[in-house]
Amino acid sequence: GAMEDADLIIGNGLGLEEGLSANLDNARSEGVRVLEVGEHIDPLEYTSGGSAGTPDPHFWTDPARMVAAVDVITSALGEEVGDDLAEAIEPSVTSYRGQLDDLDAEIEEIAESIPAENRKLVTNHHVFGYFAKRFDFEVIGAVLPSGTTLASPSAADLEELARTVEDAGVPTIFADSSQPQKLAEALSDEVDLDVEVTALFSESLTEADGEAGTYIDMQRTNAQAIADGLVPR
Repeated sequence: GAMEDADLIIGNGLGLEEGLSANLDNARSEGVRVLEVGEHIDPLEYTSGGSAGTPDPHFWTDPARMVAAVDVITSALGEEVGDDLAEAIEPSVTSYRGQLDDLDAEIEEIAESIPAENRKLVTNHHVFGYFAKRFDFEVIGAVLPSGTTLASPSAADLEELARTVEDAGVPTIFADSSQPQKLAEALSDEVDLDVEVTALFSESLTEADGEAGTYIDMQRTNAQAIADGLVPR
């Protein structure tokens, strides 16, 4: 199919596209170069939970690493698809790198509006490790202890999380936009924890005209939502 006839396949890598691994292996065996970008952007490892010690694929939460990703992709396009293409996209590359640099600076400013002692993140699963490292947040817990969204938290997980949240005095937990309500209900029903649950766009965009219609909109929206949830009233 199209994958086997491609000049180049670009993927996130670091285990994110588990479901595609057989297709990617097929393409490789046909001599197609598969660029797994995550391997080239100084990946972090998960530091806690069931995935501790394995690479964290969610590098897009750090805009500075996305600048590196643009460079890696641009260079691979030049090598595999041709100098003509590299030349044709140069203005777009320069423009987008500039937008990413601006985004990085803007999020840094938003993060600095949150007092250092309030920069504590609890999320529904571990997707903000790179964001936390780049902007000096501490990830103090995740509802789903592994890096995946497929697991379901047990009563013991919820109990432990509730204690962590209470000890740290965290006013807001952040959940992926697809399931914030479910999480809020589980926490208040199971462990009698009354805490704000705010939706973030961690793995999907909205429609083009929505609040997370592009990667840059998504990052800006998330950073603002995190600040709104953590700045003391």
